[in-house]
Amino acid sequence: MSRNRVELRSSWFDTAEASNAGNDAAPPETVDDMPERVIAHDPPIANVTAPDITDRLPSIQMSDTRPVAVVGAHGGAGATSLAAIDPELLFDCGAAWPSTHGKQACILVARTSARGLHAAQTALQQWAAAETPSVDVLGLVLIADAPGKLPKPLKELVHVVSGGAPRTWHLPWDPAMRLDMENTMPIRRSSKLIRNLKTLIDH
Repeated sequence: MSRNRVELRSSWFDTAEASNAGNDAAPPETVDDMPERVIAHDPPIANVTAPDITDRLPSIQMSDTRPVAVVGAHGGAGATSLAAIDPELLFDCGAAWPSTHGKQACILVARTSARGLHAAQTALQQWAAAETPSVDVLGLVLIADAPGKLPKPLKELVHVVSGGAPRTWHLPWDPAMRLDMENTMPIRRSSKLIRNLKTLIDH
């Protein structure tokens, strides 16, 4: 784990504790309570140090795009399966930021494993430090990496990492993503996510 990532985790933990103590800052928005409002163009955390260059997601030149790019924070995050839900709205960038002629809306996708959450944190750190192409990060999509409830340490890490995203959506465990090796299978229970995204890009 890089030194910069540790510093940012400490900063985000402090932010979460201050919010719980004084209620001065609103908690991260989730799929269940997200008001359908206009996109926030700026990261929720300012003055963030960029992660080590070896930890950053690369950028990829994209000519054929859709309204929302799906960016995997790590390999196996589920970006391809998520993009298959609505091919007219979403397009898959793999584990890379899209580089386009104009500003591109995107969502960051990660699994709820420790590896996935730390990768999401690093990608959000990269974005907050303005070390990405011209993108608007609409939010973070967390896909359960296993059935059942998250262990307490991972649940706490989800809260911390979500603090670096404009909003966070949670999608449940879907065994189809493990069983189908050749054909991409859309993720279950994603209708609200799609509705939220369409509302955001329409404003």
